[in-house]
Amino acid sequence: MPPLVALVLIGIAVVPSWAAADCADPKPILSVFWEELPAPPGDTVLGAWRLPISSAEPEVITHARVDAKLARAGADWRIALAFSFPDPEPYGIPFTFQRVIVERESAEGRRVAVLDWSFGCAGPGRSLFPGQRFDVAIPIGEPEGLDDPDGFARLSIRLWGSRN
Repeated sequence: MPPLVALVLIGIAVVPSWAAADCADPKPILSVFWEELPAPPGDTVLGAWRLPISSAEPEVITHARVDAKLARAGADWRIALAFSFPDPEPYGIPFTFQRVIVERESAEGRRVAVLDWSFGCAGPGRSLFPGQRFDVAIPIGEPEGLDDPDGFARLSIRLWGSRN
């Protein structure tokens, strides 16, 4: 009888040392802040940014981008974020987003909304390949600023991610 031969395949995932650090890194790839933002009569663009390759290399700018606008949803408002990756030389290397945090202050205190695609850094996050896009809307409630009752006080958007 021929000898029994067992072939065992073991999958090993190699993660670059910077990949885990970006997710838990206190320094985001994008951080924007408005001291006092009046509520406009309708949707308004807050900004559009091209993103760096990582928080460790903020000087290396990629073609990944995020566009933000303040949008009305009935009586409440939201931050609408559009993520896109119009890379003119698509090599198939994705840009991965780990989380976004939107904060604001009101008369009732600080409000924080977290969208965590990495599940507390346990997963890779949400990948965006060249040519793809996706949108998210983060509720921020009604205007109730500190100095302007019809505005938003100390509004900030922070985003973590990196090009894989």
